[in-house]
Amino acid sequence: MANAHARTTNSKGEDLQLLLDIDLSSQKIFEMRVKGALASAYSDEFKEIEAAILGQTLDAVLKLKRSDFKSSSQSTSIATPAFWLLHRAIENYIGSEAVLAETKDRLCLCFGIGVSDLRAQILKRSDYELKHLIAETFATSACGSCLPSIRKTMEELRLSHGMIEGLTHSKGRFDKAGNWVKVKGMYPGPLLVFLDDAKNAWMKREAIDSQFSIEFSNIEGLHLTVRISETGKTLERDRAEKVLQALSDYLKSETGILFFLHLEFLDS
Repeated sequence: MANAHARTTNSKGEDLQLLLDIDLSSQKIFEMRVKGALASAYSDEFKEIEAAILGQTLDAVLKLKRSDFKSSSQSTSIATPAFWLLHRAIENYIGSEAVLAETKDRLCLCFGIGVSDLRAQILKRSDYELKHLIAETFATSACGSCLPSIRKTMEELRLSHGMIEGLTHSKGRFDKAGNWVKVKGMYPGPLLVFLDDAKNAWMKREAIDSQFSIEFSNIEGLHLTVRISETGKTLERDRAEKVLQALSDYLKSETGILFFLHLEFLDS
């Protein structure tokens, strides 16, 4: 008889149940069963989880991360609550909040979306919005309880990375009072001139000013869009990324500020 149990239900009333048998003395999981109308839909994920947890102690299972399971990794086609149900079943058994290795990062338990996922997308795409998150991962579309925390986290991430208010580049130029964002006491225009001078000095120091053309095409808070081309050659992306990283390191050493440089790739 199972001594740990977790259950979830979708909007159609179809349920999914996970039952664990845990040995009281060794605290090892020796049996796992899946029940409910949705069991067959997630059979692959649960098979992989079962192979990983049977015979393991709760301490060992609590160290597992979602990324340890190939079938249950995030997907644009389907996201599974299997790992979340494992978490809930263990909570049920120990009678308190079990902390899986990735729980502190996790915002949407139903579809496994965390703070680190949002940070990566927002830094990669300044126009990344909630609608993109829902379309790509289904986050917030199950129980919906994570919606307020996801909205708040997305706003805080933009704020902490110089994307003060908006979801897009243009809105990111303004603070919450509607004023232009100042960095190092300068508005975007003067700041861009200052950074361009620093970039030119760096290129001369490295003796690459005749080899490359590097231009700042846009500035939004701490985010700079950079165009790089190589004289007389087709610039490979890997090479451009290395130049971009070196420039980023230089600007940080000169200003004490980490600017986020985004490559606008141009072929010569």
